[in-house]
Amino acid sequence: MNIKKLLISIVVIIMVLGIIFTLVMPQVFNSAPVTPITSSNEAPRNDVANPNADLSLATTTQNSNANNISDLIIISSPAEDSKVTSPLTISGKARGSWYFEGTFPVVLINDRTGLQIAKGTAKAEGSWMTENFVPFTAELTFTQPATSTPAHLILSKDNPSGLAANDASTTISLIVK
Repeated sequence: MNIKKLLISIVVIIMVLGIIFTLVMPQVFNSAPVTPITSSNEAPRNDVANPNADLSLATTTQNSNANNISDLIIISSPAEDSKVTSPLTISGKARGSWYFEGTFPVVLINDRTGLQIAKGTAKAEGSWMTENFVPFTAELTFTQPATSTPAHLILSKDNPSGLAANDASTTISLIVK
């Protein structure tokens, strides 16, 4: 009798997971791809839009209607090409339009594998409902690699609309050790 209840429980769990999977996965695969536009003095990015590009240079992306990216977000720490460890503290300031509900996503990517090392959320340290710069901080915790690893840190404008025209991000190169 107990085996029968166990089997029924397992079947129910699998069915629930299947339902969740079918509800969540279409949203993941139907999201519009980000097509970065780089200014003339920047190298192309090694991402979905340009998989053969060199990631060793810091780049920024933004839509063609946005202001200069440095007028939208400034990263104070970590510095470009610095050696970082876990926990990685990120700080700077961004215009209020960079945030949604006072936050925006931050991702650390391994340059060798293209895999995500860590992701988190940067939080405004003040009222983000402004056109002015608002300080932010974020902390990423990750497993230390066995050897120093080149990586890039991506700070993306929070874009709840999902429209590619509202996408913007800035990227800096780091060494994770």
